Amino acid sequence: MEYFTEEKEKELKMDILKQFYISKSKKEFNIKQTIISLLKHQTIKGKMNQNQNQNELQKFKEFLIKKHQKQILSIFNKKKTSDIQIYCGIDKRILYCHKSILTARSLTFLTKIFEKQQTKLTFNNFHSNIVTPIMEYIYSGELSFNKEEFDKYWEFANQNKLNDVKKQIELEMKEYLQLDNIAIIYFKSQNISSKFLIEKCEEFIIPNIQQIIQRFDFKNSQLEQNISFVGLISLHQSIQNKFQLLQLFQQKWKENSQENIYKLLQKQKKEGLNRNSLIKLNQNETINSQEKEEYFDNDKFFSILFTQIQQTQTFNFQQFQQIKKKSFNLNETKSILLNSNIEEELKEEDKRIISYYNFNAIKYQTEKRIEEKKEQIKSETRKLKRKKEKIEQMKQKQKQEQKQEITQSLDKAKIYFTKLKNSIQENDKDETKELMKIDISLIFESMNNFPTNEFIQENCCLALRKFTDKTKERISFNLPNLNGFNLIIKAMNNFPFNRFLQLQSILIIINIGKENENKTQIETNSGIDTIISTMVNFTEDKEIYNKGIEALGVLGLEKKEIQKLFKEKKKIVEKRDEIKLKPLKEEYRKSKPETLFHYFSKKKPIDFEIFQILFKKRSEWNKQDVFIFI
Repeated sequence: MEYFTEEKEKELKMDILKQFYISKSKKEFNIKQTIISLLKHQTIKGKMNQNQNQNELQKFKEFLIKKHQKQILSIFNKKKTSDIQIYCGIDKRILYCHKSILTARSLTFLTKIFEKQQTKLTFNNFHSNIVTPIMEYIYSGELSFNKEEFDKYWEFANQNKLNDVKKQIELEMKEYLQLDNIAIIYFKSQNISSKFLIEKCEEFIIPNIQQIIQRFDFKNSQLEQNISFVGLISLHQSIQNKFQLLQLFQQKWKENSQENIYKLLQKQKKEGLNRNSLIKLNQNETINSQEKEEYFDNDKFFSILFTQIQQTQTFNFQQFQQIKKKSFNLNETKSILLNSNIEEELKEEDKRIISYYNFNAIKYQTEKRIEEKKEQIKSETRKLKRKKEKIEQMKQKQKQEQKQEITQSLDKAKIYFTKLKNSIQENDKDETKELMKIDISLIFESMNNFPTNEFIQENCCLALRKFTDKTKERISFNLPNLNGFNLIIKAMNNFPFNRFLQLQSILIIINIGKENENKTQIETNSGIDTIISTMVNFTEDKEIYNKGIEALGVLGLEKKEIQKLFKEKKKIVEKRDEIKLKPLKEEYRKSKPETLFHYFSKKKPIDFEIFQILFKKRSEWNKQDVFIFI
């Protein structure tokens, strides 16, 4: 209602006077009409005055509310009065707020502040430009935000359960929808999963899809936006319209951004793309039909979209990612797109269009299935992660236990060696015998427990050799009982090209091989054969060769027998080595390199056994090349 002004009062009075003079001119004075007009004048005047008083009161109340809002807003971001800090992670800025105001507005703030007893709230993924307007709304009740970044404001409000803020953003963005910005708003609303905005965008898109495609900025938009934009086409119920819009979109895309198409194809399938054909297309050069079909058939991408639109009447980015992974028949999809009778088929299909409610139902079902699959995948990935973590923990424990065992055995051996040396110097025979039993048993335990550890085997052989040097008679009675010779010969067989280990073991046999029990133990464990094989492996090494002959002599073999066995073994080993080196020699002859180093630098890493054979036969090759290679 408007205010009762003086002008209106004059108008009413004039009406009464008019009626009076008209009645007078006609010589008829109607009392009823004059009374009614006077009553109207009085009632309207009373109502007008009453409304005037009410409006003044309402204006005064509004003034008080705004004043109150300004006063409350004035304490926001004031360090002196604040009792809680809000940290914005992107620009690393601190906002100063009050616990009582935040907790009254949001339950999430209440739980974070009082239950967890925090004096600082951190938002690492948000800028202060996003947080500040929402905090001002919490203090004053008025929200003003940048519409281009509405999704970030919505995300912050959703995270902190500020439903009023979310609703205001959605309603304002609904009024802001235009042909130029609809595609980007639709893409962002899908990302934040705002159902209200998605519905409003779809309502706007359906009648204006063709104009939107014409105006869409393909060059400056992101690849994900382009893919999501194709999903707008699926909102049309008419299949014929879908096909026409899809062709229009394809044409516009080709005209404006070939690079985006290349990126999408690269994302779709990493293998089988030819970059040269794409460069040719950009330069408007001719491309072979075969090359276009194999490497740059853009219909391949659109055929997936079209078949999906035909089957489900719906499309979104998540579904498209799942379709891309699956295999599909290119020829079948091409025939759907490029068939000459496609218009007739589309007309027939257009007759059997699903109603709007069915369309929404299918859409809802597909979204529900996708969510269920996502949950299943998440649960499976969590289980796999837990299994992997358990396996890794078990492996680490086993490694630590093995390391501890090795260190303990070596430490014990060192302690007993020192005790043994001291006892031998003092010449206390009883103590040395007891220590000998313990020490030798420890050495053989470590040899038995770690047969593949070259370092432990070397040290154990060295320790035994030192024992035998000082106490030849005392040690001989323990070796057969502890299965000692078997372990020594096993170490020799496991590491045939370890010179130090072979020499130490041969010296042990020389020191204690004269005893009858020891001879039989060495013979039964094929000790003679192993000694001869070491002599063959180290033919050029005079020390090992001479010590080997001496060891075999201690075991009761004559020189003639030793030479005979040595020759036979050498022939067997040479034949075996030739068979293994044959493919390597053929490759070397075919390549015809200038040096051996040049050949092996180009070749892949060779087997260690072949490397050992090459090292043994280094006299046959060019010495300089072998030295560089080794």
